[in-house]
Amino acid sequence: MPKIWLVQPPAHGTARIGQRVGFPRFPPGNPYAGCDSVKVPGAVVEYTPAAGFAGTDFLTFEEINLNNRDLVFRVAITVK
Repeated sequence: MPKIWLVQPPAHGTARIGQRVGFPRFPPGNPYAGCDSVKVPGAVVEYTPAAGFAGTDFLTFEEINLNNRDLVFRVAITVK
């Protein structure tokens, strides 16, 4: 399982990193699309906006994946 942690929390809400078992969603034609019918463990980032907030919020998380690559993701979230 990759290691994931929050580097910069969102300014207008909260974020939580957890684990979940579910089905991957590779697009048709992807070499891994056959895996879409098998449940696998994975990590999730859950975002909850602050009450009354509407607009764009950002969060950053870092991952060390199973290939030992260190990746940083900055995510923009639009709340309507």
